[in-house]
Amino acid sequence: MRNKLLIGLLFFLNYEAFSQTQDYLFKFNDVLNAKYSIGYSKKRIDSKSKRNNAHHFLEIGYFINANNLLGNKDISYEIIQNIIKSSTKKNGEYSWIVTDISPNDRNFSQKGKEFMLFEGYMFRYIAEFQYLYPNKILEDPSFVKEIFFKWYEKSNNSHGDASSLFGLRLHIGSHWATVASYLTKLDPENASIYKGVIRKFDDQLRKSLKLIKINGKECYIWNSTYPDKFVNNLRKRNIEPRVQDVSHGNHIVQYVIDSYNLGLGKWNKKDLERFKNTLKYIIWRNKKQPSDFVNGSFNKKNGSHTGWKQSDGWMKLMVILNDKELFDIYDQYYKTHSNKVDKFYPNIQFFANMAAYQKNNK
Repeated sequence: MRNKLLIGLLFFLNYEAFSQTQDYLFKFNDVLNAKYSIGYSKKRIDSKSKRNNAHHFLEIGYFINANNLLGNKDISYEIIQNIIKSSTKKNGEYSWIVTDISPNDRNFSQKGKEFMLFEGYMFRYIAEFQYLYPNKILEDPSFVKEIFFKWYEKSNNSHGDASSLFGLRLHIGSHWATVASYLTKLDPENASIYKGVIRKFDDQLRKSLKLIKINGKECYIWNSTYPDKFVNNLRKRNIEPRVQDVSHGNHIVQYVIDSYNLGLGKWNKKDLERFKNTLKYIIWRNKKQPSDFVNGSFNKKNGSHTGWKQSDGWMKLMVILNDKELFDIYDQYYKTHSNKVDKFYPNIQFFANMAAYQKNNK
């Protein structure tokens, strides 16, 4: 009898430990302050930010955003200063090249070159930092502006318009549309140029969004491909329409949230609600396995499910709309898939979103 009671007590204690909500700020700080150069620790990102290697810009961008979300401006500042100093000047312009990239990487062809895609991933969050913390003056206050015009002018020289800023898919264009959005506030002198890029991107994104109803809830689904050949580079290509995958859909949601927060006028709270409904009622229809595409479908070709990667945009809807149901979905997912989140994705950004929600709901 005593053994049965002991077993029951142990089960209860383990259940209680499992069922209690994580302290996600603790989880965030645990990753941030790791003593070893692993994961998204400050030690590791600090080291990578000092190298002239654009291949690291994706993870550096995630790291900066995670710290921006929690107000860690000194940490973001230090990393961005490192990036400025690590640059080599090429024809008077900031330049970083892609090095230390595996031959198996799909972007291996960019080795030894500057790569606009990698820079876009990071500079949207450096622009965010400059807007959020105007008193933290960078070594070069015009840093983001210079990078934008570097690629803007290269594109005009190559294509005769801003084709390169838009890329071949909406989620790629969202990076530079985000940068342009922040620059309307940071550099009002050139606002007409930034607004021209934003207007074209917004028109294409708005045209792409299809409104559907799930259980009476309005949701957005869309293709990752542009609906029109509205710039010269797209006019030269035949690109088959493709449904937006959830992982890259992060960037669309992130852009719309930033545009809304900046008060640029094209996107409103109803739009955020519709993206949230897509997330809750389509992507997370099965709470144990989110879909890989925004229409609720899964990747059947190789079984590589990536729909759970939502920290870069989708999770921010939980914070800005203060949605407890979404928090509970992510909290439960972490409890059952902590090994996956901890080891294989920018977990520090996941924890930052969760900690920001908890901070707002103390």
